[in-house]
Amino acid sequence: MLRGLAIFGIFIVNIPFLAGPLPEAIQASMLTHDDPPTLAIHVIVKWLFEYKFMGLFATLFGAGMALQWMRHVPSGRQAWRMVVLIILGLGHATLLWYGDILFEYGIVGLVMIGLLWLRPRTMLLLGAGGVGLQVLMITLLGILGMLAEPPPEDDHAASTEQSVVHEYPANSETTGESSNETDEPTSRWERYGEAMSASQRDIFHPGWIEAERIAYTEGPMGLTVFMRSITFLAAFVILNVLGGFIFRIAGLFLLGAALMKLGFFNREHIAWHRRIMLFVLPAGILLEGVAVGIILATADGAFGGLVGEALHAIASVVLLIGYIGTGCWIVHADALRPLRRALAAVGRMALTNYLLQSLVASLIFYWWGLGLFGRIEPAGQIA
Repeated sequence: MLRGLAIFGIFIVNIPFLAGPLPEAIQASMLTHDDPPTLAIHVIVKWLFEYKFMGLFATLFGAGMALQWMRHVPSGRQAWRMVVLIILGLGHATLLWYGDILFEYGIVGLVMIGLLWLRPRTMLLLGAGGVGLQVLMITLLGILGMLAEPPPEDDHAASTEQSVVHEYPANSETTGESSNETDEPTSRWERYGEAMSASQRDIFHPGWIEAERIAYTEGPMGLTVFMRSITFLAAFVILNVLGGFIFRIAGLFLLGAALMKLGFFNREHIAWHRRIMLFVLPAGILLEGVAVGIILATADGAFGGLVGEALHAIASVVLLIGYIGTGCWIVHADALRPLRRALAAVGRMALTNYLLQSLVASLIFYWWGLGLFGRIEPAGQIA
C-alpha cells in the first residue's frame, strides 16, 4: 500500500518536468510564480509531496533489500537485480524521461548490499549522516550559486529573460501551430543547434526552452533522445553528485533497511504507528510549512532561501516518517479498505507503474502523441 502511495506522490512531483520545459519545472519548485492560483498549487506540492514520496519509495526500497537479506537471498542475485535496474534506468532516461531514478537506485543498491549486515542502530546513524551530507552539499551549492550571480547592471537583462521563461507556455501553442511539420530532420537539427548555441548552456535562457520545444514537439527521435540524454547527464552531475542527492537516497535506503530489521512494519508495533500518526505527522507538516514559508518569503534568492531549502530537506524526512507510521496504522487498524486495496494493487507492480507514468506522459506531451508539451497549466497537469 505504501509503495502504491509513493508511486502516486512521485507522479504529482514529476508531472511538471514531463509536461513542459525544465526551467519552468525548476521555477515551480522555487515558488517564484506570480499567478496566485498557480503559486498555490506549487506550494501544496512542495509542502506535502516534494521529497516525501520519493523518500518513501527509497525507504521502502531499502526495506525490501533488508527483507531479502533476512530471507537469505544470495547477494549475487541482489547484485544482478541492481545491474538490471541500472540498465533499465539508462533506457528510461534516454527513451522516455530524463528524470529517471532507477539508475541511481541501482548504483546505491550495489553499495547497500555490503551494508545489510550492519546493526539497525548503525544503519540509522549512517542514514542520518547521508541526509545531513546532502543538506550540507545543497547549501554549499546554493552559496556558490549566489556568489556567481551577475552584477547589478545585468539585473534588467536577467529579469527580462525570466519573464520570457514564464511567458513560454502561453506562446508555445502558437509556435507549435505555426511550425512547418514537413521540415526535414536536418533543418530541425539546425534550428536546435542555433537555439542551444544561443542559450550558452544556461537552462533559464529562452534558447534552451526553444531547444526543448523543438526536440519534444517536433523530433525526430534522434534529436529527442539527444536532448534527453544531455539533460539526464547534467541533472545527474549537478543534482546527484554536486548536490549530494545520491547520499540522500543512500541514507533513506539505510533508514528503510533499519526499520525492516527492527520489525517496525509489523502489527505488534501498532501503538508506535499511532503515536507517529498523532505526533510526528503533525510535527512534519508544521516544520515543512515553516520551510515553505521561508522559501516563499525569500523567493528573490536571498540567503534565507537557502535556510528554507535546508529546513525543507530535513523536515521532509520527519513528514516522511509520519506518512510511514500513518500508513502502517491504517493497514493494521483495517481502515480505508477500498483505498488501501487500490493502492496495494499499484504497489505490487511498482516498477511497471513507475515506467508507465513516463510512457503515458510521453504519449500526451511529446510529438509522437498529442504533442501538448508546454501547453498545459499546472492545474491541468495535476488533473
